[in-house]
Amino acid sequence: MSSPWFEPDRDLTQREIQILKLAALGLSDQAIADRLYLTKGTVNNYMQDIFDVLRLLPGHRRRAAAVVRAIQLGVITADEVQDHQD
Repeated sequence: MSSPWFEPDRDLTQREIQILKLAALGLSDQAIADRLYLTKGTVNNYMQDIFDVLRLLPGHRRRAAAVVRAIQLGVITADEVQDHQD
């Protein structure tokens, strides 16, 4: 069975990590955009970049998969996601 995981080509930027943490909390693109003073389209573009950087295959391009992969790579921790909620 082939794995949907590949090593990233580059590190996520601080903004990408910030958006990923907010997405991990279940916030929508619009809610993230409102919180970070961005447009919804900009957040969507960041999410697509996050999927690309984490090298998620097309069938695995979901926020949950991105969060799991980022935790596996040590980019974020489950504790950080919880801490970010406060």
